[in-house]
Amino acid sequence: MFNTFGRHYYRHWLATEHAPTWINEAIPQSEPEAFNCANCFMVKPNGLTRDLGPFDPAVKCCTYHPFLPNFTVGALLIEVDEGRLNSDSLNRYLMESRLTAIGAFSRKEPTSICETGKKSHDQCLFLKAGQCSIHSFRPSTCSTYVCRSNYGEAGLRSWRTFEERLAKFEWSMAHEAAFESGFTKQDLEITYQSLEAATVDYRRAYKVAQLTSVLDWDE
Repeated sequence: MFNTFGRHYYRHWLATEHAPTWINEAIPQSEPEAFNCANCFMVKPNGLTRDLGPFDPAVKCCTYHPFLPNFTVGALLIEVDEGRLNSDSLNRYLMESRLTAIGAFSRKEPTSICETGKKSHDQCLFLKAGQCSIHSFRPSTCSTYVCRSNYGEAGLRSWRTFEERLAKFEWSMAHEAAFESGFTKQDLEITYQSLEAATVDYRRAYKVAQLTSVLDWDE
């Protein structure tokens, strides 16, 4: 089932013998259109869908401004270092976000369900030429967003459940990385005063996360 995520870097933790049981539980197995962003179903939706639509074909569902966990920001910084990612969008995102030991929280007002996918000025900073520039590193909400299911309402509920569980993995890993880097619970809500200090810690969080192979996933 985790092939749904293709080359997503979460496979490092989840596509292993240590993966949580929910990875293969209760998720529709035959959803060929589920992640077909190039041919977005919501541009001209019909039938039961997660959102109202129709979506602007230039922005699709990418009017969501994501939380990025510390280890993901660290991974993206390394992508920039190695020339695989342009730094402009990442720098702007970090400058416009609240940076904590857990990760980066967007300060932008969330788009309402009625306006999802409709206004180009709401588009995510990482959307470039109609494509996600951090696609292989997109966070849980983005990587599990399914607008319709071949299994109708039951299928959409299953995808929502999977989204919630993947978000818990993400949140747990961010805490684990922060604690292993020396932060305490009292440190977690503190906002960094400088981008430089934050990026140093985010790089460390990614390295710590890479060494973390087992968490109590099913709790």
